Parts: sequence; structure tokens; C-alpha cells
Amino acid sequence: MATALGKVSVAFLILRLGPPDKLRRGLLYFSALSLAISFAVQSIIAFTQCNPPLALWKPDVVSECWSIKVLTISAMALSSYAALLDVVLPAIAVSIIWKLQLSKQKKINLSLLLSTGVM
Repeated sequence: MATALGKVSVAFLILRLGPPDKLRRGLLYFSALSLAISFAVQSIIAFTQCNPPLALWKPDVVSECWSIKVLTISAMALSSYAALLDVVLPAIAVSIIWKLQLSKQKKINLSLLLSTGVM
């Protein structure tokens, strides 16, 4: 969930940088909402994969668990989506920064800062 909250906060920061057009605004809201929901679902899958959930911490507890493939596939899908957003969010930020009334040097510095994830 911490990764999702970090990306959501970056999306809202980008919204505050400048007035994005409707497409970018919609993409930012969709990205933030879908990522938060995806991470919440992944957390639920992780904690409900065994019945009783105590078996996740104590292997000697008799339990019935889902196939490990369920957790693996969902984690890989979520990681791929998060990696995609690692590229999309900075691209949107840079496209907005270049429209601001700043010196070229400040635009370059801000673009580098936002696109490398140093925030």
C-alpha cells in the first residue's frame, strides 16, 4: 500500500503543477484511483489466501490455502501496472512543466527531478 500511496501523491502533485487538459486530468485521476484499488485488492488477496489467516504466520497451523499461482499472478500484474505508471506519470508531469512560464533551465531541472523519481 505504501507504493500506491506514493504514486497517488505524485499524481495529485502533478495535478497541482498546472492546469492539465481534460485528457491528462482524467488519466491522472484514473491512474490514482485504479492503483489504489489494485493495491487494496492485492492486500486482501495476500491476507485471505489461507483459512485461517493465522497460517500465514504460523506454518504449523492446519489450514487450507489457495494455489501460490494466484498470489504470484496478481502480484506480477500489479507490479507491471505500477511500472507502467512509473513511466506515464513523469511523462505527464514533463508535458505540463514545459507549458509553465518558467525559465528553460528551471523547466529542465524540474523535468529531471520529476522524471527520475527523486521527489
